[in-house]
Amino acid sequence: MLGQIAERKGGQQAEADYGVPKGLALRDEIARYYRIGEALFKDLNASANPSAAAALTFTEELLRSVFGICGDQAPRGRWNCV
Repeated sequence: MLGQIAERKGGQQAEADYGVPKGLALRDEIARYYRIGEALFKDLNASANPSAAAALTFTEELLRSVFGICGDQAPRGRWNCV
């Protein structure tokens, strides 16, 4: 089963199933969001004095920008989607 999924033969794995805009490929979207997460982590890691506030900001931004979790889905309703 995992082999089928890796080869994108597991069913419901078309771009439309993931909400990928027409003209784009799923691989492009995965790479895009990976780069966004990587940049956020680089910013977090660049701090000479890590703090809980920096970790919280990183986590909030990662959930919002990469995973699309915001608004009512967020804990305590802290984040708003723009």
